[in-house]
Amino acid sequence: MRKLLLSSGVLRKINNDLYEFTDDYIFNSPSYAAAAIAGGTENGRRQWKYNGKNLNDMELEELQ
Repeated sequence: MRKLLLSSGVLRKINNDLYEFTDDYIFNSPSYAAAAIAGGTENGRRQWKYNGKNLNDMELEELQ
């Protein structure tokens, strides 16, 4: 995913460990977004957090 974003110009490399989005990009899933940022397989529902809660926790709260 990261290679595709780099080749399309949506993502650019700043240095060895830092990348920057040059444009908005909509991912098909939170895991694809997390993998593009991390550079490997990630579970986006666990990795993405807002106010200290991951996506799984927020979804469970909404169902209650």
